[in-house]
Amino acid sequence: MTDIAKQIGITKPAIYYHFESKEALFLAVVDNFLTKLESWTLSIIEADIAIKDMLQMLFGTLKDAKGSIAMLTGNNSGNALEFHTYVLMFEGIKLFPEVKERIDAFYTRFIHVLAEKIKDAQAQGEIRSDIHADAFAFQIMAAIEGALLMGILNTTTDIESMAQDMFENTWLGVAA
Repeated sequence: MTDIAKQIGITKPAIYYHFESKEALFLAVVDNFLTKLESWTLSIIEADIAIKDMLQMLFGTLKDAKGSIAMLTGNNSGNALEFHTYVLMFEGIKLFPEVKERIDAFYTRFIHVLAEKIKDAQAQGEIRSDIHADAFAFQIMAAIEGALLMGILNTTTDIESMAQDMFENTWLGVAA
């Protein structure tokens, strides 16, 4: 807490005025991050746009992965920040059941909403009817999350430049 107080230019008692413990501060940071992530991501999949445009936007988030993390965290420190953001989420899941429940709820909602969009696109004839909507929605989330994590762990891969190709490969596989 002393280090945090120094970094932001306040006293340690001032932190404890707002947060009763280190755990409460940690949960507030995680909550803030998840609230921004949910709002940003769900705004894409809940938008009233064609499925092709929505998928392109989802994969497009990879084009500026560093900028996306910076926007969500309010910091722009590159791969170290991205790595620490993942570590923060993993620690939150490990230490606090409510963080795991919140993340589970987010992924469940994302996959459900996306699957419904996919079913609508199938009904409109935009996506092949033999595609399993729930599995495809999960696959999209897994591809994006996996690509983000690989971009952090494997710095020789330029994930930003691969985003468009990933979208095009996906669209070619599902377009009606």
